[in-house]
Amino acid sequence: MNSNKILSFLSFTLLLILTTSCNKDYHIEGTSNIFQLDGKKLYIKTNVKGIWTSRDSAEIVHGAFCFRGKADSTELGMLFIGNNAILPFIIEPGSINITLTNSNMYVKGTPLNDSLYTFIKNRNQYKLELSELKREEAKLIMSGLTSPENIEHLNKERETVLTEMQRYCFDFIKKNYGNVLGPNIFVLMCNTTPYPVLTPMLKDIIDHAPESFKNQENVKEYIRIAQENQRFIEDHTHLGQQVP
Repeated sequence: MNSNKILSFLSFTLLLILTTSCNKDYHIEGTSNIFQLDGKKLYIKTNVKGIWTSRDSAEIVHGAFCFRGKADSTELGMLFIGNNAILPFIIEPGSINITLTNSNMYVKGTPLNDSLYTFIKNRNQYKLELSELKREEAKLIMSGLTSPENIEHLNKERETVLTEMQRYCFDFIKKNYGNVLGPNIFVLMCNTTPYPVLTPMLKDIIDHAPESFKNQENVKEYIRIAQENQRFIEDHTHLGQQVP
C-alpha cells in the first residue's frame, strides 16, 4: 500500500471516529420570553440514586441560553431554576430546542423529546376536559340544579375521560418499554396514587413488560414497595382490622 493510500485510509478512519463522537453530542438551544428569567441561571439535573444532581448550567442572556455536552446514554433530565424543577426532557444525541413562555413550556427536536411532549400535550388535553367537567359541576351547584340525574351524568362523563386518559398513558408506556420514556412515565403514573400499590392496570403493564423494564431501578423499587403494601393490606384484611 503506497503512502497516499495509507494517508487516505487514516483520514477516513479519523473522520469516522470524529463523526461517531459527534453523534453522541447533544446541543440545546433555548429561548425565553419571560422577562423575569433574564439573568437567571438554569441547571440541567439528572436523578442519581433518588437525588437530582446538577450536570450543567447556563445563564439566560437576552432571552436565550445554550447547553452542550455528551450523551453517552439516553436519560431523563430536568431543567431547574435554583431548586425549582420547571420541565423534563430527554438527554439524547442531537439538536434539542427548549422554549419557555408564560403560557407554555416545551421541548422538541429529537425523537424521544418529540414523543414525550406529544404525550404531555395529549395528557394535558384530558386533564383540561376533567377541569371543564369540574367547572360545569360548580355551575350546577351555584344554580341549584344538582339533581341526581345531572350528577350521575357528570360522574359518568368524568369516569369516561379518566378511563381514556389512563388507557392512553398505559398504552404509551407499553409502546416505550424499551427506552427511557417507558419507566419514567410509569413512575409518573404511579405517583398519582395515594401510596404505592399495583392497581389492575399497573399490574397489567408489569406482567407484559420485558425484564429490562422491570429491572429499571425506579420501577423495581416501586414494585417492591407496592408488593409490601399489598401484603400489609391482605394481612390486616385477614385479621379483620381497618387499614389506615
